[in-house]
Amino acid sequence: MREAIRRVLIVGAGHSGGAHALALRELGFVGSITLVGHEAHAPYERPSLSKGILQGEERPLPLAEPWRWAEAFDLRLSTLATAIDRVAREVTLCDGRRLPYDALVLATGGRPRSLSVPCAAAVHRLSTLDEARELRGRMVGARSVIVIGGGVIGLEVAASLRAAGLSTTVLEAGPRLLGRNVPPDAAEWIAALHAQEGVAIRTGVAIRAVEGDEGGVTVRLEGGEVLEADLAVLGIGILPRTELAEAAGLPCRDGVLVDAGYASIDDPHVFAIGDVASREGVGRQETWFHAGGSARAAARALLGLPPEPADVPWFWSDQFGRTLRVAGAPMTADTVVPRGAAFSLHLRYGRIVGAAGLDSPRDFAIARRLIAAEARLDAGRAAEPGTDLRKAVAA
Repeated sequence: MREAIRRVLIVGAGHSGGAHALALRELGFVGSITLVGHEAHAPYERPSLSKGILQGEERPLPLAEPWRWAEAFDLRLSTLATAIDRVAREVTLCDGRRLPYDALVLATGGRPRSLSVPCAAAVHRLSTLDEARELRGRMVGARSVIVIGGGVIGLEVAASLRAAGLSTTVLEAGPRLLGRNVPPDAAEWIAALHAQEGVAIRTGVAIRAVEGDEGGVTVRLEGGEVLEADLAVLGIGILPRTELAEAAGLPCRDGVLVDAGYASIDDPHVFAIGDVASREGVGRQETWFHAGGSARAAARALLGLPPEPADVPWFWSDQFGRTLRVAGAPMTADTVVPRGAAFSLHLRYGRIVGAAGLDSPRDFAIARRLIAAEARLDAGRAAEPGTDLRKAVAA
């Protein structure tokens, strides 16, 4: 940005918004930084909501200690932003106050998707710390749960509740688990892991209605089958919170449209990061890696600093004591090279574009470097588990 920046206003005090504020300070920004967040909690990391919090942890990993937020930032919690005035460069809050900005950063995240059929209010969602704690409280005395959604969050919740002793059923509308961002072979490893632990997995399921209250839940399927449980959890993804941006006239399409530096394509004074950002040529990403990476990239762009070298995107998921890792773009591959029982390399025209594995952190780290280098692999050598992957690079 060409103009001097003295006041940065961040709407959204979650992981991405908090990481952006911290990055600005680490990069030497000395102006005012205000964070506005609808939750009552200071910025924290989200992965533990579906795992550690449900398993008894009291709090998630904070992005910074409370004293730092009080010392270096103006943190306004339990507060909603209701309107953006891009001409005056002000944001109106729910209490009527107006906050000025030189740069506005939207880190509003997403809201859980809802079913397109009637769904009881008693069904639990899991996008905030308070919701995770509420579900943990309801687990006490419960014996069974139905998890609607076979994506990463749904399966992490299923693993946590099954580990707590609940009879657990996962209902997935698609033909397989993890259909959006995990290659088929890796999805099969996770399905087998859940089956081994006693989770009932049902795919290709169409739900007609979900009924019930705090006393129990009934799920009615197309075709007439009825399933009952003490609890139900809905985890079918999120929708980006773009209402504020859209009302301000910012271009949106499955997120706020931004350039490579996460600035709005229509307004250089407005940025969007994390789950709400839809980057040109890339689209929207919903991972821990992107939450922090987009926050840092936007901080550098806002301060007029050159971008850091691009890193290979990846994500992980902990389930039943095992860790699934996926890197790159394995869904674009034309060849899959199995490497042992639960690790695979994904090639396109002979070059590695993705990797997936259960555990195997060393192979995964090397694979990420090879993806970054756009290395061409000798598939035969790469398939040998005892061969160092670096020695499988084709001449």
